[in-house]
Amino acid sequence: MIDRYRDAADAVLASSTAKLFMGPVTDEATRRYVSGALGEELRKHDEHRSWRPKAGPTELQQLERDRALLINGNLVPAVIRVAPYWELRDLKRLAA
Repeated sequence: MIDRYRDAADAVLASSTAKLFMGPVTDEATRRYVSGALGEELRKHDEHRSWRPKAGPTELQQLERDRALLINGNLVPAVIRVAPYWELRDLKRLAA
């Protein structure tokens, strides 16, 4: 995105209510953005407590190609399945 929008990339992301990140997320800039957008969670192990990112680089890079992370406003982020356009019946019918 930075390659396309240069200095305006942050403004484009900030003005978009819904953001869809297709798996796998492999570039460092996008992983950093998504991790920051999702925030952290408190992990409890025995008597120890620590904060860790809700989705770290490993989890984001392991998203399958038919999955995407949807961050939509103040709704709970979700991993969703995305079908290739050629598998969607309505689009097949339109193409025929």
